Amino acid sequence: MRTGKIRYECGISGCSSPKTTEDKDASKVTLIIKKQLQTVRAVDSVSGTEKWNFSVGTNEISIAGAVCPGGFQTLLETDFNDDLIRISIPEGRVHGVDSHSNILWERELGSPISEAWLMDRGQLIPIDPILHNAAMTDPPSLYVGMLNQQFYVQESHLMKEAVSNALVSHSNDHLLAPPTLGITWKPARGKYTP
Repeated sequence: MRTGKIRYECGISGCSSPKTTEDKDASKVTLIIKKQLQTVRAVDSVSGTEKWNFSVGTNEISIAGAVCPGGFQTLLETDFNDDLIRISIPEGRVHGVDSHSNILWERELGSPISEAWLMDRGQLIPIDPILHNAAMTDPPSLYVGMLNQQFYVQESHLMKEAVSNALVSHSNDHLLAPPTLGITWKPARGKYTP
């Protein structure tokens, strides 16, 4: 995991490994990233040309080849001080800060950040980019951003949990109407330029 080398890649047509010296050490830790992508396409029925498409993707992350006592935890369940991480979603930057909010380090990732994890004592800990947003003092439930002139919506971990709990509660009592969640809208200050 520490080398950053890709051991294998799997897709719709199967799995493949890079043409490098094969590493037979099964005890090595491997970070597994699973991407789920769902796409809706509008196609002209006469010509067969695509008019538009809309994709929604999610990433799941796990570790293989290592025993992680306690498994996954949220930041609230650990003694790690999550106030030391700041994320700038649209700029794709992660900052480490001290207790006085002075920037200690910064990494630029090159694209907006939708998910983040921290490896702490052998455990992967999900970090909510919206909750740890460097530009917001009062984080919203949803973040609306733009990438390549396309808007996207990103929900906070708290919002995901609220939706999940509402759906579980609804599925336990089939006589109730589907749950509705209210979201207050407060646009961030800034200028939209298409």
